[in-house]
Amino acid sequence: MYAGICLDKKLSKIVLEKNAKPGIKILLSGGERANVSNMDIEPERDYFTQNKKFLLSVFAKYNNWDVMSFFAEAGVNIVEEDRSRLILESGDSKELLACLLKKLQENNCDLKNNHDIVDISPDGENFIVSCSE
Repeated sequence: MYAGICLDKKLSKIVLEKNAKPGIKILLSGGERANVSNMDIEPERDYFTQNKKFLLSVFAKYNNWDVMSFFAEAGVNIVEEDRSRLILESGDSKELLACLLKKLQENNCDLKNNHDIVDISPDGENFIVSCSE
C-alpha cells in the first residue's frame, strides 16, 4: 500500500491484495494496536537476507523518522513503547489502515482484493502479472 501511496500521482497504479479485505495483517500488527516500526533497527542484526548492502541503502534513504513524519503529516500519532516499538497512540490499528486506504485513494491508486499473484514476467518495459482465479 505504501508503495502505491508514494509513486507519482500521474502514474497508473494498482495494488493487488490477496485477501478479501485489504490490510488484514495491518489490523493484526502489534496485537491490533499497529506496531508500525521500531526505533532500534539495525539491518545487519534484525533482517535475514543475503543482500545486506541493499537493506543498508534502503534504510539510509528512508528511516524510522521518515515513517513517523509521514504518519504525523497524515494526522496519525505514533508513540514509542517498550522494546523501542513504535505503536499508534490511539492503540487502534484500524486508524492506520484507514489512513493508508485514504492516501491510496488520494494518489489515484486502484486497490483490488482477492488477487493472489502467482507470477510476474518482464515484457519489454512493462510486466505481466498473473493472478490465480
